Amino acid sequence: MNLKQIIAPLAIFSTLSLTGFSQNTFPSNGYAGIGTTAPNGHLEIKEPSNRAVQIIVQNSISSNGGFLMELLDNNISFNLRERGHLSFFVNGREGMRLSKDGFVGVGTNNPIHPLSVQGKIQSLSGGFVFPDGTVQTTAANQSNLFSSLYATDFIKVGNNSIYIDEINLGGGLTPENHIYASNTSGDLYINCADPSFVNPGSPTANTIFHFDGNKGGVGIATDVLEQYVKLHVADGFALFDGSQASILFDKHSSSVYGQYGIEYLSTNETGSLGGLNFWKPFGSNAGLKNYQMFISDAGQVGIGVNPSEFVPGYKLFVDDGILCEQVKVALRSTADWADFVFDIDYKLKPLKEVKAFIDENKHLPDVPSASDVVKNGINMAEMDATLLQKIEELTLYTIKQQELIEQMQKELELLKSKQ
Repeated sequence: MNLKQIIAPLAIFSTLSLTGFSQNTFPSNGYAGIGTTAPNGHLEIKEPSNRAVQIIVQNSISSNGGFLMELLDNNISFNLRERGHLSFFVNGREGMRLSKDGFVGVGTNNPIHPLSVQGKIQSLSGGFVFPDGTVQTTAANQSNLFSSLYATDFIKVGNNSIYIDEINLGGGLTPENHIYASNTSGDLYINCADPSFVNPGSPTANTIFHFDGNKGGVGIATDVLEQYVKLHVADGFALFDGSQASILFDKHSSSVYGQYGIEYLSTNETGSLGGLNFWKPFGSNAGLKNYQMFISDAGQVGIGVNPSEFVPGYKLFVDDGILCEQVKVALRSTADWADFVFDIDYKLKPLKEVKAFIDENKHLPDVPSASDVVKNGINMAEMDATLLQKIEELTLYTIKQQELIEQMQKELELLKSKQ
């Protein structure tokens, strides 16, 4: 091959190369230009038309096109055309990752939510906007606090506690209440916080409410629960309020309301007296039974008696009788007993008057009639004193009759001696 045969193809190749790369340049200043002969930086890529500017990075296993960075109009897009991660490194350490699932991780290479952050999140201004449009600028010491907090599942607070602080616009925080859950016993405490709770050394001090995770008991104002106690209220009261405020008792029965109930009824509910009602609820083994026992506001007690039947001046009302081994009745003074019958100046009625009274009234003087007893009942102390009075009067009648018999006996013996 002669020299002309060699030079001709080289000339043609050089012409084509200059034509094809006329806008790609590598000036002596170290800059590089693609699509431009005057790059303004170390690397400048320019598309003279309105087509997209693309940078494609791929290797032998990038079957779908690898990594694509594209500028279209004024928009830049990064496209991983393979299913992989996009990681950002600083000083040899991964600082942020866009996972293949579309999750962003900051400080973590395993984001499991749309945004996973290992560390703190800081808002220098503007605060945080929630799905309902509300903005939270602080959770510390200003009046713009959370008005409410919603969770569709649960709220978890690691191994620490929840503090409920008072709002102090002066800039300080004074812990008011404290919620603590033990991760070993399962106990739950709500207590009045003190400054030591900043680093809780005794998270169970000043207990307001305590739930025992082992025994299932509840303590109010105490953290001590005896073995079989389910509710312990220390140094205070338990108030049940409302139109149906009741305490129900049961022992593993099928009754919805239990077998026994205690409730307070007002005068409007009873129609007569307000008080404490012991009752058998609907569905109990005895059915609905009201006023099994009733203690009125006036201190009257009824057993099986409707409080509307209570009468003034008495404290105990019992239906169906009382069975007991001993009843002791005391008197206020000796004047209430019948010893006065034996006084010298006591006027004993002649038997003729007694007989006339009996014939007319069909009962003894000073003794209530049967109709009076049915209507008004009897006072046991008064009745015993009245019966004793009649016995003592009968004794006096008997003594007088005995004296008369003895006198007649003497007179009879005297007559016999003169015959």
